[in-house]
Amino acid sequence: MSTKDKLIKAAKKLFYEKGYHATSLKDLAKEMGAATSIIYYYFKNKEELLVRLYEGALEETIDDISKIAQSDMTTTEKMTEIIKYHGRFVMGNQTWSKIFFEEESALPSDFQKSISEKKRQYNKIVEDIYSNGIREGVFKPVSDPRIFVNAILGMCNWLYKWYRRDKGGDPEKISQQFADILTEGYIVSKKKYLDQEQEAIPLDTGTRELSKADNKQEEIISKIQILTSMTESIAEKLDAIRK
Repeated sequence: MSTKDKLIKAAKKLFYEKGYHATSLKDLAKEMGAATSIIYYYFKNKEELLVRLYEGALEETIDDISKIAQSDMTTTEKMTEIIKYHGRFVMGNQTWSKIFFEEESALPSDFQKSISEKKRQYNKIVEDIYSNGIREGVFKPVSDPRIFVNAILGMCNWLYKWYRRDKGGDPEKISQQFADILTEGYIVSKKKYLDQEQEAIPLDTGTRELSKADNKQEEIISKIQILTSMTESIAEKLDAIRK
């Protein structure tokens, strides 16, 4: 590992543990076991180190999901793989993820725009996949794909807060579960409920009420039909008497 990469690694560790503002260049030099001057040889200041952390991670993730987007997978498979990839990346890079989501305001103003553009580039790739899915008829139409993308990425992003590898969480299983939730939802369809009923599994209250309503409607229609027939019969007899 080069000295520059070691500096970036040390900065990532200390920014994560102490926070960006509480970390000094002296702290970085101590962590490296080197003189402060070595930092200035590679970086102008602490801000540039933070920028490099952001740019490096964003470039890596954009490159990775671009490969998924350009692959021969179906649109549905692409979306599933990106959801899984995003979740795995956040869990596998919790140190960087914490810095990324909590220290953005510390970026120098002249770099904030370029970082925002890279984030937008990442989201746009996912938005385009969803839009393609709408055109193909495999994804539900939405008024603005950006809302959908922000929702699914936001769900994955929050993993950095609660995921704990030492608690036995398997990133692959968790990311797959996220993909399942986002592609299949969490409400069981009425058809599935009806299938369950045939297997003697009780329907939920809402579905039972719908079934009752359907039966009641059929009963009312049947009674109306009987009354109509009776009325027509009486009318015919009255006509006969008059004649």
